[in-house]
Amino acid sequence: MNTYKHIHKVHQAHLSWRKELTFFKKEILFFQKKLEIIKKLPDFPLKDHLINYYSKRFTLQIIRIDDLMKLINIGEKNIKEYCENNPVDVEEVFFKDSQSLRKAMKRHQEVHKSIQTSFLKFIKNIPTGNVVFSTNVMS
Repeated sequence: MNTYKHIHKVHQAHLSWRKELTFFKKEILFFQKKLEIIKKLPDFPLKDHLINYYSKRFTLQIIRIDDLMKLINIGEKNIKEYCENNPVDVEEVFFKDSQSLRKAMKRHQEVHKSIQTSFLKFIKNIPTGNVVFSTNVMS
């Protein structure tokens, strides 16, 4: 279902989603680096299973992020083309707002939060011995 929103609001939503997806992708790449460290740790129960589980989930998340970015870029291309073809009306235009894209973003946000929470809990509970293993995303 599509509804119409002011063209500026649709554009702002796209910009916000791009920033959020860019952050999510960087965070997933960071988590993948942490998995490489975990692979080198001594064995612990379910180590290989959990590494494979998170590795697959991270790969799927990156694919989904890339797909969502493509959809956002298509929406932005449509806005740009409209503005170029109708420069006089642009401030008063109501544009199709894709409810399916909004729903997909909301679902992705929920899934990402779930994976993030689960992975950080997993890291916290790894028996690391003397290995310092920070969960700080900025390190």
